[in-house]
Amino acid sequence: MRSLQNFQGKTVAKNLVQMDSKYKYLKGEITVLEWKMNFEILKLSSNSNV
Repeated sequence: MRSLQNFQGKTVAKNLVQMDSKYKYLKGEITVLEWKMNFEILKLSSNSNV
């Protein structure tokens, strides 16, 4: 019984690590998208001022 709990604990830990890396990857993607959007907005606003 102990070995089963130990195995489940390791599986949960592995899943958490995978989720964490996926989350960090998604966060990075979102940051890039936000940066691109801000850049486009800056371009548009600077064009309209001319």
